[in-house]
Amino acid sequence: MWSSSSEIAEQTEEDVQLYLDTLDALGQEFPEVTFIYMTGPGDEEYNGVNRVKRNQQIRDFCRDHGKILYDFEDLDVHWNGERHTAEVDGVEIPMEHPHYDVDTSGNAEYEYTHTTQDSCENKARVFWRMMAELEGCSVQ
Repeated sequence: MWSSSSEIAEQTEEDVQLYLDTLDALGQEFPEVTFIYMTGPGDEEYNGVNRVKRNQQIRDFCRDHGKILYDFEDLDVHWNGERHTAEVDGVEIPMEHPHYDVDTSGNAEYEYTHTTQDSCENKARVFWRMMAELEGCSVQ
């Protein structure tokens, strides 16, 4: 598993295709290893439209090629059944839910971090479940 953080917003279509092709080639070279693809976060307005396109490029590749995806952006933008979006450059894009934003969530103890404890715990639960299911465990 390899991921980028906010850098995904600066990547070109070719850059992301190189990431996808490289992981795919590794998966063919090492068929006994499970490679997990990952989208970038949903936390930046900077180059936000490009970020969304690059994350969607990763999703499309995984869907079209039967790859396993840990959708980091999707986890950032949903909370309590709500999907948060913002308008960037005239386009509505998914954005980190305010519940996970340290500046607006009332979580002053996380002032110098990327996100809140709730976001970290949510991502950890999803990751744990994904690992359990990959190992064949029945998770309810």
